[in-house]
Amino acid sequence: MPERRAPYESLPHCNTAEEYISMIGSGRSTIAECATLARANLKDNMQNPALVAFGSLGAHGSCESNQERDLHRWLRHIHGFQLAPYRVAIKLHVPGKAGLQDVSVPFVLPHEILHHVAMAGEYQFSLSMLGNRSEDDLKNFWDHCSCFDEWSQHEVLMDPTPIDRKRLIPCLLHLDGAEFYSNCEYLVWSMASVFGKGSVWDTKFPCCIIPHSAMVDAKVRDDVHETVARVLAWSMSQASLGVFPSVGALGEGLSGERGDLAGTVIANGWRMAYFGMKADAKARLQCNYFSRSYQHAKICESCGAAKQHKDWDPSMDYKDFYDDAPYLNTTISNEEYLRSSPRVSPWAIMPGWHLGTVFRDPMHTIYLGTAKLLISSVLGLWISRDILAGSDLAEKLSKFSVAMKRALKSQGMRVPFQRFTPANTGLDKPSQFPELGSAFKAANIKCYLWYISKKATEFAEASPRVQP
Repeated sequence: MPERRAPYESLPHCNTAEEYISMIGSGRSTIAECATLARANLKDNMQNPALVAFGSLGAHGSCESNQERDLHRWLRHIHGFQLAPYRVAIKLHVPGKAGLQDVSVPFVLPHEILHHVAMAGEYQFSLSMLGNRSEDDLKNFWDHCSCFDEWSQHEVLMDPTPIDRKRLIPCLLHLDGAEFYSNCEYLVWSMASVFGKGSVWDTKFPCCIIPHSAMVDAKVRDDVHETVARVLAWSMSQASLGVFPSVGALGEGLSGERGDLAGTVIANGWRMAYFGMKADAKARLQCNYFSRSYQHAKICESCGAAKQHKDWDPSMDYKDFYDDAPYLNTTISNEEYLRSSPRVSPWAIMPGWHLGTVFRDPMHTIYLGTAKLLISSVLGLWISRDILAGSDLAEKLSKFSVAMKRALKSQGMRVPFQRFTPANTGLDKPSQFPELGSAFKAANIKCYLWYISKKATEFAEASPRVQP
């Protein structure tokens, strides 16, 4: 059971705890550092209840990765402070109500995220937006990008008003489904700086969250994607201009703090521009209206690659990975896509958008895709060559797993560990393409790849003449 902490406001005042919260909020220190200091205070008999609560974060330090989560839960709505999201009415399905309903959907806007992270202090901004990189690194990054077709005509970089690339943050948008509660999946749009480095709490910023159950038919889903694209494109436009807007995404007037900030400089002069967006295959298809995808005979939105179907041209087989594959000569440009596509992506209104910047998510294509096949195949090869120790298949996989867990722990790689078995590796029965089971998550695979690469090097050096 998670430890229950009394609301901070109900505890006796503690100057030390106040200073820790101030240090975290201003970016002068991290949550982990303050929790460690609080536990040191407790050892020195400073038994204030607020310090006791601080020291209890992450199960009193035994689960360090949970300290940030625990603090956010404990200090949620402290002193009545809450997010003030930008709200847009979108027609959605609402459980228990007939027809479509106008639902006020909250957005956390990218240009406001940029501004408030900058206001949190130099440390926080460096962590979340710069990844401890220098301003010269930013300029070199954009100069390098400008050499490629995807960014050579970027609207922000081509602006006649000189843009200081040293103070221009490259923003990557992300779309994916997430299951927050059992049997309840949501679609999440988020943003991050390309250079952001650290905990997801510091680097990944959700912008909009809508349940799948509210978008049960295609028209509603398409309207949602168009509205979200419109709002985020407007916000990113303001982030690239470096000035707070005077009107909203739909042309409405702004009031309250947003109205007061209209026309003022964002983030002390820092700006942010669209670099790209990534999503898994399903999300790429749905949010961009691609007429060619993994669900179609022609599988690629930017070339003529195809899978087998009636009256198909075998020379366009997508499985041809040679350098002279014919489909490589059918690549279309961004201009051809915009001119010929039956439905242009709603994200095309984003300043700097290009077909080539709609990336495939490496988590799905690599760690949850080819890597799961690769790891099972490598284990199968080593077992067939009698390289792994053990009397039978199960014992060989078990011993290998134990050694791997020990090695990962020694390197500080702490992930939920899943032991290899004949069933979850697909090696329990003959198969041309064995594959790891669904129990293995991306975090597991990333760490396992390191260890398997290490062992592969050791085996190759021990038997250099053995060929596959």
